[in-house]
Amino acid sequence: MKSNRDIQRLVEQEYQHGFVTEVEADTVAPGRNEDVIRFISAKKTNPNFY
Repeated sequence: MKSNRDIQRLVEQEYQHGFVTEVEADTVAPGRNEDVIRFISAKKTNPNFY
């Protein structure tokens, strides 16, 4: 069984295998309002609404 020190060392070391995936992410303010709905609709390329 590994000690807490061993586990902490493993967690803190850099990833060594060279595989990295860039993930695109957007964030919006919590809650729903017209700006949030318009942002989501634009991302999904939905038609404009009035």
